[in-house]
Amino acid sequence: MVPLGVGCVVAGCNGDVSSGGVDAGVISDAATPTDAGSREDAGSMVDASRPDAGGGGVGCEGRDYLFCEDFESAAPGSLPEGWTVGGGWQLGDSVPEVTSESVHTGARALRSSIAISGQRRAERSIESLGDARGVHWGRVFYRVQTPAFVPSGGVVHNTLLALLGADEARVVDTVIRNDGAHQFLYNVPDDSCCAGSSYDHRTYDGDWHCAEWRVDRTTQSYRFFIDGDEVDDIAFDHGAGDTRARMDAFSRIALGWRNYQTPDTPYTSYFDDLAIDDERIGCE
Repeated sequence: MVPLGVGCVVAGCNGDVSSGGVDAGVISDAATPTDAGSREDAGSMVDASRPDAGGGGVGCEGRDYLFCEDFESAAPGSLPEGWTVGGGWQLGDSVPEVTSESVHTGARALRSSIAISGQRRAERSIESLGDARGVHWGRVFYRVQTPAFVPSGGVVHNTLLALLGADEARVVDTVIRNDGAHQFLYNVPDDSCCAGSSYDHRTYDGDWHCAEWRVDRTTQSYRFFIDGDEVDDIAFDHGAGDTRARMDAFSRIALGWRNYQTPDTPYTSYFDDLAIDDERIGCE
């Protein structure tokens, strides 16, 4: 069983590697925004003809973010330009794809659903963001279809969004236990870093939720927010030169549900209104 308040540290929690201990690091207040990347790619995925989103207009239209993806430019069953299906270690038949069956705003979102571990995700280069690849604020909305699988014993570890470079930084990451509660954590593939929250979250509930993260590779620091509220117990500020969190000038972003144990039934999830910027984006 994964103890309260720590990351996923049981042996084999990730499925692909042996597990190590978790070092929670130094919990810090704010990591202040630093260098911004180029905005040359900011409008490449914005479709001015997209349906009126309503609800505050969270999508990409009219937004000047460094990077924005609302999945409106792709037909159902495909991926937007620039996105590809990334690899996994159990490929299965299902791949992430754009859908109209459940959306946060507009008419389309990304769907990810499969009941195996190590499934494939949607990936995209973020090289054009320059320094902001490793120093930025990010935001994504996600929804987990109900009824969501709950393990009868042990846990199921799931990554929703990761930043890929020399290694993988799992910046929107969860572990669900057998009472249906889950924790959030910042995780790397060998489980050696960093911090996990208490099990007092229940966002596998069929509603749309807003996840925000802040990474700064220059200070090796991280913050996380869910629905506008900071999850303080997973923040850290390790300091320049520390390598535990594996933060670098990330080259790609990976979006989609990935299990590290095999559930009895699929987790079906949806993602929408993904954005990266040099200032906090928020949920509206």
